[in-house]
Amino acid sequence: MSQIVDNIILSNTLSYWVSKFDISNLDKTIDITNEVIRKGNSSYDGYGIWEGYKDIQAIKNLNIPYLSDLAVIGMMLCDEISTQEYKNILSNIWVNLVKTHNPTQSINRQSGDYIYHTHTEISSRLGQPNPDYTFVFYLQMPNNLKGDDGKLFIKDIDGSEYSILPKVGECIILKGDTPHAPLNAPSSEFDRIVLAGNVVFSNDKSNLTLF
Repeated sequence: MSQIVDNIILSNTLSYWVSKFDISNLDKTIDITNEVIRKGNSSYDGYGIWEGYKDIQAIKNLNIPYLSDLAVIGMMLCDEISTQEYKNILSNIWVNLVKTHNPTQSINRQSGDYIYHTHTEISSRLGQPNPDYTFVFYLQMPNNLKGDDGKLFIKDIDGSEYSILPKVGECIILKGDTPHAPLNAPSSEFDRIVLAGNVVFSNDKSNLTLF
């Protein structure tokens, strides 16, 4: 499945990818993500959809309306941009909520710096395989933005910072080890809601051996 993916090159050592996705069923998709949030329990506003990593067929078999479809699209987008050979492609996904007021996750500046994280670091801490890529589908974005409100900051290996202001209907893909920091928007009427997933290209005989 071929997708239109734009590679945005920021430096010799940092880039990201962006693609569009169908938002004709956006209201229903957001309803399902809000149900995931209501049923979930999270100390950092990340709400898992299923346990561990699954391959494309297993994700389709879950038949979670709209979210399963987006997960598969995200995996195929990563396949489109990768030159890596693999026997299977695996993903876990979650809904992430950045609250307008009193965000749970620490994201704003402390002592002049944004609080960056990488998904390879988080995966290592959780005993999971390091993701090759991370995809993010933007389902709801804040309004009434001021300054850097609502932006996604990413950091280069030399410490240079770059900002992205995602739009609803965009999927942004980062390498799994890219440091990034999503900012909240204190004056917004809406929270930021995304569907995100890590992607692992596996060469194991059993696609669930490591997970």
